[in-house]
Amino acid sequence: MTAPREFDLGAILTVTTGRYLLDDVGDLYDILNFMTGDNLFTHQLVRAGDECRRPLLFQHPELAAVEVPTFYGETSAVRDGYSQWLDEQRAIYGASLAVWPLEGGHVVIDPLTEFQQVLRRPE
Repeated sequence: MTAPREFDLGAILTVTTGRYLLDDVGDLYDILNFMTGDNLFTHQLVRAGDECRRPLLFQHPELAAVEVPTFYGETSAVRDGYSQWLDEQRAIYGASLAVWPLEGGHVVIDPLTEFQQVLRRPE
């Protein structure tokens, strides 16, 4: 079995809450690629996040109660609000947490095939 890896709380909460809480999208690719063992394309991130959400909450059940507030105003004020809120969460839960990869549950789909499927979905 693959050993766990530490990931920033922002990346973990992005997956568990479905709210984007990162400065760098690369952090989202990093955690989802690690958990799934895949090399995901952009259009596959939502599906992989859905696959990883429950296992992450199983690994860290204390995060299930975390609710991300909504901040309004100028872009910089909104960014600062989320940054301050995330710092408060890090003080409670830690700056990073160990994450284990999925044990099954990830469906590997050829990225081009999945992209064609996404394009064909009815609205």
